[in-house]
Amino acid sequence: MAHQAGLPTVYIPKVAVKDNAFMNVGVNDHSVTLFYKYMEITQSSKIWSESKDILIKKVDLADGKIGEWINGKDHLPRNRFFRIQLNESYVTVDDYRYLPEEQVQAIVESFGSIKDLK
Repeated sequence: MAHQAGLPTVYIPKVAVKDNAFMNVGVNDHSVTLFYKYMEITQSSKIWSESKDILIKKVDLADGKIGEWINGKDHLPRNRFFRIQLNESYVTVDDYRYLPEEQVQAIVESFGSIKDLK
């Protein structure tokens, strides 16, 4: 799965959100998307494209990494997502329940390589 998308590994969250079951996985030439009931986690081998119409808020995570909250100029929760670079992977987290930022960040901090499950 990771190899097909050009990724060294796939990261999965170790922290679960109540009633947010894993539903499916999608793979294409450059990315892997984990579909949950109320969330999508996309990992890509290609860097994000930037837009002039976004606001970026950098945050320091507990594990020392720096992530970014991306939002539209309207600041509506439906337009926000979280992104982080993990080694050679560019990861975005779209949360459709609009969880508090700290909860989404805790999910990201829990990411581990699927290789570590073996």
